[in-house]
Amino acid sequence: MYLLDKLAPSKKGFSFIKLFYVAISCLIIGILLSNLYSLQILHGNENLEQAVENTYSKKIVQAPRGGIFDKNLKSLAQNETYYAISLDLSKLKGGDLDEILEQIGKVDGLENEDIKARIEEGKGKDTIEILDRITKEHFDQLVDVLAEFASVTFLEKSIRKYNYGEISSHVIGYIGEANESEIENEGLQPHSYIGKDGIERFYDRYLRGRDGEIINIKRLDGSLDTFKTASEEPGARVVLTIDIVWQKYLYEILKNSIKEEKIFGGSAVIMESDTGKVISMVSYPSYDSNLFSQGIGITEFNSLIDDPRTPLLNRSIAIQAAPGSTFKPLIATAALGHDVVNPEVYYYSAGCEKIDETHTFCEADGRVLGDVNMYTGIARSSNLYFCHIGKEFNKKFGFENGIQYIVEYTDRFGIGEETGIDLWGEVPGNMSTPEYIQKTQDRDWYVGDMCNTVIGQGAVSVTPIRMVVAIASLVNGGNVMRPYLVEKIENTSGNIVYENFSEKKHTLELTPEELQVINDGMRKAVTDSQGSARYLNSIEGGFRAKTGSADASERLNNGEIIDGAHSWVVGTFTYNGTDYSFVVFRQYGGRGYKSVPIVGDFVRCLYSDFKDGCY
Repeated sequence: MYLLDKLAPSKKGFSFIKLFYVAISCLIIGILLSNLYSLQILHGNENLEQAVENTYSKKIVQAPRGGIFDKNLKSLAQNETYYAISLDLSKLKGGDLDEILEQIGKVDGLENEDIKARIEEGKGKDTIEILDRITKEHFDQLVDVLAEFASVTFLEKSIRKYNYGEISSHVIGYIGEANESEIENEGLQPHSYIGKDGIERFYDRYLRGRDGEIINIKRLDGSLDTFKTASEEPGARVVLTIDIVWQKYLYEILKNSIKEEKIFGGSAVIMESDTGKVISMVSYPSYDSNLFSQGIGITEFNSLIDDPRTPLLNRSIAIQAAPGSTFKPLIATAALGHDVVNPEVYYYSAGCEKIDETHTFCEADGRVLGDVNMYTGIARSSNLYFCHIGKEFNKKFGFENGIQYIVEYTDRFGIGEETGIDLWGEVPGNMSTPEYIQKTQDRDWYVGDMCNTVIGQGAVSVTPIRMVVAIASLVNGGNVMRPYLVEKIENTSGNIVYENFSEKKHTLELTPEELQVINDGMRKAVTDSQGSARYLNSIEGGFRAKTGSADASERLNNGEIIDGAHSWVVGTFTYNGTDYSFVVFRQYGGRGYKSVPIVGDFVRCLYSDFKDGCY
């Protein structure tokens, strides 16, 4: 009897064959359910990703970077759109690269020969930009033929265009491709651009915006569907305190002076005395910000880095130099505040004076200035008068303590600290003290150190931006302001998302009468026949000024040693009812009076409405 015959159901009861088929069916269903659970639940995301990888690609739409404008809304930096293709090497499958290259080669006007070289150069990176700055027409053609490759990303990007190149580069800065650390820390897409210096860097989070994303899905029938998974959000608009016309003329006048006299470099800053708004800030030598936004070559970059004149350095905020006699008005505040000298009382300057058993201290060139008081001491820049002030501090408070009472006032000016300007890379200055001399030179403090300190030499150092802030405080009632470059930031709806306000960092705590003494001395430097800034007397603006020169030397990065004197002039002028403070610094530019024509010529242009040939 066959097995089936044995299992045949009886007419009376239980069917064994039915039980057999039920058991087999349950087993099969169990296996199917188990596999389905594994496919969809345990490994669902993985399998879905693997399935979709063969059918979709991603297009990154870079958010338009916010524009940068001067105070009068003239565009300083804006965007020009371009297109690029990148390749994620980790998603390449066998044969994909050859097919991708073949498809690129079929597009008329495109070359694929250097793509393999780019891939070779980019070894170690996950993502490589294989085509950049291609036309919209080429870009659209490539989307059609490469959309099925998950390893390909289509990029709609922007080139940053700087309208005033080297004139504004140290203020505006530049953008560059984000490095791996920036990509990770900022949550950026590969090949994103980010602010690297200047305003572009300091306010990058406002300017950058947020990128959009489009998914391209290629169906089996060859049709292409697109889905926008994230919309791009344009960056905000940044409005500066800078007046680009002032910037242009101040830069050109400074540049001409430096080139004509073949000196090392320099900077100039003009700031509203009452508010801290920086209206112009220039540094020379400079560079063109467009070099970086358009992809600077290694040779060009190395030439900037290796140049001993450091064109990338913003001298206005990042150079430490002895201020020379421009420091004397600051010392005068300490003398008046501590009632060390009577500003009306004369002191006789014989040209040179023995200050201890072995050292003699002299006026510039050993000139005999005769009777000088605080007014003429400032106006004619008397070294001996201010050395006398230093010795009077020692006499009143003791040799070891005299300098500390001066430091009390230089601290009020912020000497030795950063101003807080809204730029990266600012450095502090330094005030000379017995402790500093002991630490750096391993010797005691001498009376000569005191005399050098009060005339802004020796171990004293400042930045140009610090000096313009200090001078402003002498004319605005004693308020040491924080300088700033950005007026406001607006989103695309015109709403203000950030705004700068005037901020007082320190107070000099001098009476109006005491401040007036110093202002009168600085005014006398312009009007006195022996005043060090008398060049300005014939120019409108009611100038008050103080010149300075400071001996210096340094070893350059090419090994050359350079010696000379830094040339300074600081002061104030008025225009349309507003008081402006200024500083001009020429690195190894000679005596202080040589910097005076720069600000004089600028203000002459200002009052002539910048007519052709005004300087």
